[in-house]
Amino acid sequence: MVSMVLCLVVGQSTADSYSKCYEDCVVDCLYTKPGKTPQGCMRLCVGQCSGSSGSTLSVHEDDTRYFCNIGRATSVCAKLAAKENPTAAIMASENYVQPSIPRFDGHYDHWSMLMENFLRSKEYWQIIEVGVAEPAENVVLTATQKTELEALKLKDLKAKNYLF
Repeated sequence: MVSMVLCLVVGQSTADSYSKCYEDCVVDCLYTKPGKTPQGCMRLCVGQCSGSSGSTLSVHEDDTRYFCNIGRATSVCAKLAAKENPTAAIMASENYVQPSIPRFDGHYDHWSMLMENFLRSKEYWQIIEVGVAEPAENVVLTATQKTELEALKLKDLKAKNYLF
């Protein structure tokens, strides 16, 4: 009886540690490897995390989440992902392309052209050219003007985020 309980506990911790490793790996891959597709990150992480979890024999084959994590049952996983996280479902679609921010490689002219195209595609280039005009201290803005100013400031911050 004790050995049966121990096997169940070890099996559950194996599945939990694999799931945690896989989840952390995929998120890290998507945000630190520009141009890597979600499918590419999934394949990479299956290999990296399968060694850290040990044997998976004690995990039941009907555990859908576990098999989604190791890249099987993809149609079931897509439906599961869409219910739990709509953003993840969009990122997992075959039409999604992770935007790749141009990295400065020492060739300023080439980088500046790529960065301009990137910022234009995000509709932030006007902010780069014109900037955000701050109103004078004694000027009272209407609600619409305040909203527009806040939207421009947000775009300015987003453009700076891409640049720095």
